[in-house]
Amino acid sequence: MDLTADVIRQRARYYRTLVVTVVAFSIASLIAAVVLQSWRALALLPFVVPFCASFFFVDAWLMARWRRRVLGLWARGTVDLVAFRGMMSADSPLPRQTMGSMVQTLPLAALDSEPGGNRQWLALTAAGIDAHQTYSMAAAAAGLAAGASAIATAIIVRSVMPLIALALAPLAVVVSRLFAAWTLRRSIPRTAQLRHEGIDPHAFASAAALLHWRSIPPKERDRVLSVLNGTRP
Repeated sequence: MDLTADVIRQRARYYRTLVVTVVAFSIASLIAAVVLQSWRALALLPFVVPFCASFFFVDAWLMARWRRRVLGLWARGTVDLVAFRGMMSADSPLPRQTMGSMVQTLPLAALDSEPGGNRQWLALTAAGIDAHQTYSMAAAAAGLAAGASAIATAIIVRSVMPLIALALAPLAVVVSRLFAAWTLRRSIPRTAQLRHEGIDPHAFASAAALLHWRSIPPKERDRVLSVLNGTRP
């Protein structure tokens, strides 16, 4: 519970920081435009978008780290997820709605059906999915920051040349997706590894299919599950 409370406090602090930053930045830009009598001061407003994207990235990273720690404790047998779920829904000074939404991000259906007591690989696969999402969001935040910088610079200097930098945004997204896919594939076990540990690959794949794959492109998800099923090397 202490771990969850710390994450909730961190998320709330980052959210307050985002609100203050966005409001202060917007007001400062408007005041500068009025004082300088130049609309070009408003060129800094596009930076509000990467500020928000950065917050969502940090929030996702905090949640991924929380899930990784909880699943790590579960894999070592030191946390009973049924008791943990009940404790999270019981009376607590922490925000119940926030705790409920955090519990919903845990792949409880997959964890309840984990095969043969093998928890380590399932926890690692879930962590790989989280890492895939985090890297993708980091690339999106970086791309938005680069785009905002290019647009603001183009407006301030009155030239289209800085907009050439926008061409780098798709490249950053592609590189990030490739790295995220590589990270995910590295985190999953191979059929030979599962069989060596006495685990039925098909049973494990059935449990892994119940993990939260919403952030993973369908083709990548199917490729990973085919590896787990042994139908793909």
